[in-house]
Amino acid sequence: MVPKHKGAAAAYFPDRDLLLLPSAQTKVNFGRDSEERALVIHECVHAWCDVSIPSKSGGIWNFAANALATADPMTKLTSEALAYVAMQLFYIYDNLQPGGKVATPYWATEQGIYGEAYRIAVSIWNKPGKIVPTAADQLKDEIMNDPAYDDIMADPSIAAGFDGV
Repeated sequence: MVPKHKGAAAAYFPDRDLLLLPSAQTKVNFGRDSEERALVIHECVHAWCDVSIPSKSGGIWNFAANALATADPMTKLTSEALAYVAMQLFYIYDNLQPGGKVATPYWATEQGIYGEAYRIAVSIWNKPGKIVPTAADQLKDEIMNDPAYDDIMADPSIAAGFDGV
């Protein structure tokens, strides 16, 4: 089994409630550096979003899950933006310098998904209650323009597929 997006180091499959991380056979010591740990956080955000709604497995929960899923379903685009910002917040906290200073990685100054997500994360870092700025629209544009997310580019309103576990 491979992640849906080519080149993805990890993946979460909501239809199977499956978090896929590299095994020791494919990547020895995965998660030893900040970037890899941040990827785990990214995928865990998707899993958390899935877990946060009741399962559609039956009974009374079936009604609640259907109501939540149809009332305001999370789009795959929003889910990706959320996961990328969470990933960057983790990276910031995992790499604080002495005195609580943020160490800016080289890729954070570049255009693209990682740079935009990092800029948002820095703007809300260490500010409890801070709301993600409208700059998230730029992050969503970067995600839609990335070839790995051609399904989102084709239909930005596509549902994330979260159905509970």
